Amino acid sequence: MRIAEELLGAFASAQDPSGLTGLLQAHPSELLRFRGVGPVKQSRLQAAQELSRRLSQRKTPPPARIASPDDAYRHLAPRLAHMEREHFATLNLNRKHAVLAFELVAIGSLEAVIVHPREVFRGAIRRGAAAVVLAHNHPSGDPTPSPEDIQLTRRLLQAGEIVGIEVLDHLVIGADAFVSLRETTPLWRQRTPG
Repeated sequence: MRIAEELLGAFASAQDPSGLTGLLQAHPSELLRFRGVGPVKQSRLQAAQELSRRLSQRKTPPPARIASPDDAYRHLAPRLAHMEREHFATLNLNRKHAVLAFELVAIGSLEAVIVHPREVFRGAIRRGAAAVVLAHNHPSGDPTPSPEDIQLTRRLLQAGEIVGIEVLDHLVIGADAFVSLRETTPLWRQRTPG
């Protein structure tokens, strides 16, 4: 119990005073720095981290078809919400918006991830996707889109038009919330069909 309390206290933050999120994201080498945590306990903690990730993905099974930003969030949050660095990913969808694949496109730093349209659409083209949902996380936990997020979305909308793959949305995922750029920016309303 003493070790557990010490670990939780060490990984507590303003966003998560309990320390659970930080502990789940802790690198194995970080765990070994604590008195009483040797290779055996470290292995057990790693197993618990992986089990927790898998259980969080099973809470509410994601829908087979993406009909709303909430549906996309349920697919993406378990994979992106609590990452320590920014990750950019896509959901590749068929014509009926059924999920063909989740694809991790890029991993960045604490505050940014560099994404090129070529990388974003490569997997979608390979899989014959008709549409994609874009997503990236904000490690700070605050899903408020930055001006750079909006600029990148504009570029990817243009690239999607060129390659014939519809960009349905771009979600910015925080600790326990998300923002749909389709619902909160005029980017989609500015586009003209056909």
